[in-house]
Amino acid sequence: MTDANGVVRNVIEEFRSINQSVPQERVLLKAAAEGRRLIKLRDGSEHLMDTDELNEMINLLPSWMKWVVRVPLLLAYEPLTGVVKVLGSEWDEKAVRRLVGIDKEEPLRLYHLERLITRFSSLVFIIFEVDVARLVGVGEDVPPKGFG
Repeated sequence: MTDANGVVRNVIEEFRSINQSVPQERVLLKAAAEGRRLIKLRDGSEHLMDTDELNEMINLLPSWMKWVVRVPLLLAYEPLTGVVKVLGSEWDEKAVRRLVGIDKEEPLRLYHLERLITRFSSLVFIIFEVDVARLVGVGEDVPPKGFG
């Protein structure tokens, strides 16, 4: 096994482990506000969304969004680039952008993520994404040794 292969395997395993505690299911904001606050996570555990946070989110968003936005919000953070992506529908992304006060052209960054977590800690889940080729220092056009 080459060093790059070992690094890749270790990184993949670490992120797989970290990403197990993410929602297996997500519910409409409206359903959560009406009492469906307990959701299952991939690792088999359950997570309870906070009523006050749900009410605050509903008050900050246009009323129609509760029919299309799903919670908890699921975001992907790429630590090497600092970019944050909203995983879900275009409405989930519009809600996140509205909650942090940015328009569609501005990229979501770590400090936006911090704002969301501070206000809505029970309504936001983060997964980590890493471009493994970039991590091990391999160009995009050239696969690591042993991978092609």
